[in-house]
Amino acid sequence: MIPLYQEAQNIEMWKKYQKNFNAGLWYDKFFYQWEKDWTIAKDGKKDGKKDGKKEWIQSVTSGDIGDPSLIQEALTRLLSLVTTLGGSYMCYKTQWRFVTGLGRKHPIENGFVWHHTLGVPYLPGSSFKGLVRSWAEEWSEIDPKEIEKIFGPKGKGKSDKAGSVIFFDVLPIKAIKLEADVMTPHYSPYYLQEKNKIEKAPGDWYAPGDWYDPVPIPFLTVASDQTFVFAIAPRIKEGKEDIFKLQEWIKEALSWAGAGAKTSVGYGRFEPHEEAQRKLAQSLKKEG
Repeated sequence: MIPLYQEAQNIEMWKKYQKNFNAGLWYDKFFYQWEKDWTIAKDGKKDGKKDGKKEWIQSVTSGDIGDPSLIQEALTRLLSLVTTLGGSYMCYKTQWRFVTGLGRKHPIENGFVWHHTLGVPYLPGSSFKGLVRSWAEEWSEIDPKEIEKIFGPKGKGKSDKAGSVIFFDVLPIKAIKLEADVMTPHYSPYYLQEKNKIEKAPGDWYAPGDWYDPVPIPFLTVASDQTFVFAIAPRIKEGKEDIFKLQEWIKEALSWAGAGAKTSVGYGRFEPHEEAQRKLAQSLKKEG
């Protein structure tokens, strides 16, 4: 089943991702792995059924995602604005897998963040700002007053004053390669039981145990060696001095803290990609 009128549900073009599609729109809105009882098929050797969730994820992992010309156009507009404002941009590539938006609702249980118009994975400017601020507060010895000056007061109702620097959406420099991954939580039965009905572990103590069967849950990720542009610009005149500080902070935050979800287990780490930045600068210079 897909969210179309009945007359349009048999159109074969919707049943396979095509390069001219907006991948994000198609992935989020045209899920068709439902059974008649609104369940999703799982791998079954007897009935020959495939895992509907895994199959849906793999539908967007066979080739690059995104229209190169549209991505280039968006980058040109973004970086022209950044340059005009006296800002800075840096190219970083994923060291391993990167995932963001797992908490978003989706039939496969784990969501994914897509750029609305480009249909490619991206990191919202608010998330970019948040990860750098988190690194500055938790991983460094930077003066809290300086952090508040650059990022603005923390928490609602503190102040209407904004920080001295603007953080832009993080976009890929070209079409992106995606990969399927899987998590295998072991302790679901333990955490789902009511408190007074918890199954006892051996020895009459209550705790999650490794005797529970793992439950494979597939999810979508950005592959390694995918390059993104991280751009910042001063919001006020005094913010120009902060741009130079932030360049180093961003490098440290992406290297040590990581961006997106599952950073505690190694996802979301980035490293500078100087060659890509040089080529991007040359490309923008020609267009300018």
